Amino acid sequence: MTGSGRRHAAVRWPGASAPRASPVQVSAWSAREGRVRLSERTLGALYFVRVKTGRTTLSAVVNSYIAGDRHFRRLLISGGLVQGTVFKQADFRNSIFADLSLSISLFEECDLTESLFRGIRVGGAVTFRNCDLSRAKFDRATLSGVVFERCNLFGSSFYAGSIDSTVFHETRLQYARFTDTTIRRTLFERSTSRHINIDSVIFIGCNVSEFATDEAVSFSSPSTLDWTTICESLGGLKLESLLVRSGMPELFATYAVSCARALDPNLLYKFMRSTFISYGAPDAAFAWRLRDDLKRNGVHTFFFATDAVPGERLHELMRTGVNRFDRVIVVCSKDALGRPGLRNEVTEAFAREARAGGASYVIPITIDKHVFTSSDDLAVILRDRVIADFSDQSHYQDSFLSLLESLRTNLRDGGGA
Repeated sequence: MTGSGRRHAAVRWPGASAPRASPVQVSAWSAREGRVRLSERTLGALYFVRVKTGRTTLSAVVNSYIAGDRHFRRLLISGGLVQGTVFKQADFRNSIFADLSLSISLFEECDLTESLFRGIRVGGAVTFRNCDLSRAKFDRATLSGVVFERCNLFGSSFYAGSIDSTVFHETRLQYARFTDTTIRRTLFERSTSRHINIDSVIFIGCNVSEFATDEAVSFSSPSTLDWTTICESLGGLKLESLLVRSGMPELFATYAVSCARALDPNLLYKFMRSTFISYGAPDAAFAWRLRDDLKRNGVHTFFFATDAVPGERLHELMRTGVNRFDRVIVVCSKDALGRPGLRNEVTEAFAREARAGGASYVIPITIDKHVFTSSDDLAVILRDRVIADFSDQSHYQDSFLSLLESLRTNLRDGGGA
């Protein structure tokens, strides 16, 4: 019930009288057939399993918000890509956001209590500011570049998803639960982190020093904190204890922390040749994974999506990168080999090799079999080299270890060449 006495609900629950619906709800559910059958409970949130008349979309919600509506409780919101959206003081309690993409958006002072974010992709300057997300569920959600600023995430859960380059700033995280989730380059700044439960989580390049107290976290099953996370978290008062509770043997934890304190993390990059990753846009997902795995193993990389400087000329950026880094990894596929950008980068790398008297700087890898059979000129040239075959993802780790071996340096011989 709102202050004006007007009731808003997304659906008519079985056995209840029909409430007055908001404009967006009328567009989603007909007055005659607005029933939903509930039959499954997942992560403590109700899934809408069958909807007789269809679903509403986030675009429809945006249009309703612009028209003045602020009440979107118990809605099933799905589908589409929305960006440039601002919601302020909107009520999304008990709503479900399913299978949608959101970028460059702001949620401010919104009530998202017990909402479910299922299979959504949120990234690129999305901010939740002063929002109530208590007991919210993030189920198989991908969060990249998201900021939670002064939010309430008490009792929230993150399950089987990915959290990348995200900031939890002055956010309440008590009794939050992270399960089967990969967390990369994420900051926990001055957030309340007591009684967090960690279950099979991988931390990569994160500062988890705020978790390094007795009351901060508990582990339901072993989790992984990579070496960059250990280096970033040396300020934690009980970092060794945190590592042991995560499943690391005590002796390993002691030596890992001692090694991190004694060794400049940047020195580790000197053991591996730096790389410029050349790839086509259709292969971005694979390139992201490769880049993350290389960085985790001490390889300094240039990756266009994260390292390109806005405003710089593309030709100059390509030429500088190809000539500055020790090796050029070319991600080959049927889609990539015909793209002008990749072909220009490879041509510049070949020219560099010629200027160096026939040195080998190009390392081709492939994610399908096209390069082995194509009559394309570039494919024919690349077949003169050993091509790392990543086409069978079940053998990804074996292929990656072989690639990693080719990037190792001999410091006694001067390193990078």
